[in-house]
Amino acid sequence: MFDPAERLGGMGHANELKALQNANAALEEEVARLRGLLAARENDLQIEQAAQRTLTDKQKALMEENARLKEELAVLQRLAAKTRKR
Repeated sequence: MFDPAERLGGMGHANELKALQNANAALEEEVARLRGLLAARENDLQIEQAAQRTLTDKQKALMEENARLKEELAVLQRLAAKTRKR
């Protein structure tokens, strides 16, 4: 026989299942969106790290050049001092 209460109970389960499927779809969309954001941020981080390495290398080269120029200046100043004494 057909029981109306059983049919309503079945509809309740169907509605609950549909609600859970909708919630799952929404969560999957959110996960996909967040994965996209994460990938973009990781890319930004890689770019920033590369820029940092470049700046660090340039700073090192400039510091080395500065030290060399100071040495050259000291030599030139000593030569100039010797020339003036003559």
